[in-house]
Amino acid sequence: MNSISHNQSKIKAQQLPKLRHLIKIALEKNKFYQKKFKSCGITSEKDIASWNDFNKIPFTTKQELINDQKENPPYGTNITAPIHTFVYLTQTSGTVKGKRFSTIYTRAGFQAALEVETTWLKLMGVNKRDRLMFALPYALYPFVADSANRLGAMLLPADGHTSYELLNNIMTLRPTVLESSPTAILNLTETAKTDGIPIQKSGIHKIILTGEIGATIPSIRKIIETAWRADCYDALGSTELSIFSFECPYKTGPHLIETNTIFEVINSSTKKQSEEGELVGTALWRKDCLFIRYRTGDFVRLNRNPCACGWQSPRLDGGIIGKVDGTLKIRATSYFPTEIERLIRKIKEINEFSISIIKENELDMLLVYIEVTPTAKHNVADIVKTSFYKYFGFEPRVIMVLPGMLPRQSWKTIRVIDKRDNPILETVPQGWYSRLITRCFHKKG
Repeated sequence: MNSISHNQSKIKAQQLPKLRHLIKIALEKNKFYQKKFKSCGITSEKDIASWNDFNKIPFTTKQELINDQKENPPYGTNITAPIHTFVYLTQTSGTVKGKRFSTIYTRAGFQAALEVETTWLKLMGVNKRDRLMFALPYALYPFVADSANRLGAMLLPADGHTSYELLNNIMTLRPTVLESSPTAILNLTETAKTDGIPIQKSGIHKIILTGEIGATIPSIRKIIETAWRADCYDALGSTELSIFSFECPYKTGPHLIETNTIFEVINSSTKKQSEEGELVGTALWRKDCLFIRYRTGDFVRLNRNPCACGWQSPRLDGGIIGKVDGTLKIRATSYFPTEIERLIRKIKEINEFSISIIKENELDMLLVYIEVTPTAKHNVADIVKTSFYKYFGFEPRVIMVLPGMLPRQSWKTIRVIDKRDNPILETVPQGWYSRLITRCFHKKG
């Protein structure tokens, strides 16, 4: 038996009694899971005697939990303690199909979440010599601050209503670690370039991206690491499971943290175990609200090959590829929005972009709006057309706009928008974009 399989066997041996204890809590105190387990014949934790019994446990979806909260407002029946003992609430951002979901914590649950957060920050090398600036909405990510303090790191305020104000704080307070979303860091990078702020001298040596897909897109990582002269890492998680995956210094895919969560990957259609499919998590550390065989909706690809760092848990190739129910069917083929983003991010002359999908003469058409570096030496529109033709089999319509014209969000951005069902379709006159290119980007002489 090699070291990897031996390690996995050891982990499974540690997880099973924790799982059975979770089942016991669910049957005794949790009305939501009492109902689910009754429907499949689980009446005692003894019914899960070994891993062979694991598949008896039904899956849980976010939609089930959202429906439960609607039917039993405001917090639903997935709780294992009196409501007056809960002290904190977190919510999803609602950026996926506008659905927001709340989960609440008792004081013990809050402390358990802190343990999870502290684990991954420590694994990423954050320590008492660091000054961490956390530039994300605190209400959505409440545990990072206290977790950093547990490790002895100084927590710096990320005040500033604009990117310029936040950059001034960074240059003044000199954090060593900066954590935010890819959108926010790219906005800071763009502002620093425009205003001539020397962020490469900020003292930041580590940038942690979370909240949306980011560092696992090579072009985004390269932009950030080059501009800041700092290492860039992904930390993946969810409101329900907290941070569950982190990148090691070798950056060969985020490692799953199996010490506190059971992970599976399933084919979403067949529900069979797979190396590529939907990530499912059972949070062994959550006792106040339970997430047992919880379908995250995240599409991932497992990599079980050994990593040079020595951490022996599976990795996620490419991080989170997209949402299982978030694919877009374009001319009879399904794509993840992140596939489109990865394609366009390879073109270094593009600063920002937005893509609309419309119907034109009964065919799907992509309108690709791009902001291009003024010093670009190539016809970027042609490069975009060629790249998309190779990938999709047809050319998009490319619209070059002036720098700063595309909308910027402060911390999370949706760049691919499906407008095919809109009664008012977005149209751009043929040739308009080429005239704009000539007028704004091609100087005579």
